[in-house]
Amino acid sequence: ENVLRIISGQLADLQTFAHEFDSAYEMSITRAAFAKPTASAAEFQSLAKPCIDTFGGPVSLAPLDAIIHATVNFDIMTVLSLTTGHLRNPWFSAHLCDILYKLDEDFQFGVRMRDGFILDYAAGLITHPAVWHTSVDYLLSCGEEGRQQLETCLSRIPHCTTSKLYKILSICDQHRFTALRSDLCKEQANKEAGSGCWGNALL
Repeated sequence: ENVLRIISGQLADLQTFAHEFDSAYEMSITRAAFAKPTASAAEFQSLAKPCIDTFGGPVSLAPLDAIIHATVNFDIMTVLSLTTGHLRNPWFSAHLCDILYKLDEDFQFGVRMRDGFILDYAAGLITHPAVWHTSVDYLLSCGEEGRQQLETCLSRIPHCTTSKLYKILSICDQHRFTALRSDLCKEQANKEAGSGCWGNALL
């Protein structure tokens, strides 16, 4: 009997079993799945509202539920704000903003917001010893500001192996960071000479 009442998708029946749901959106999805599985986004908003109210309204939503709520309501600014504050890694915010911008270059938040998220994400990525090189394309997608930040970041990357140094020098050659390349070569030559590796120093 209880299963049939839930399958009916009727709000009153679902509210009877509200204590069995972990969140408002778990209840909302259950209601939509049984009451109207083909619901549009606007219809889902209407189906979800009383379920959210059952759990105390929007102010009582857990962080991830609040993100879902903002997404369902197409409140992109709130989605970006909540994901930036709740998710420690800015990957999601950066890529969401990038997708929105690529879908519509006139998208209301503009290129500066998109670049800001991408630059923040890339700045953290470039400090990672294993995947630092993947940040290069991210930074270069942000115009002149990204190019300048890339040059600054490359100058600060510790190049403890010759292989890593050659990768950095290759990026310098590719993007014409001539002064940085010269500085890195001088630094490496002094390091090799100080270790008595005169042949390597000359290279």
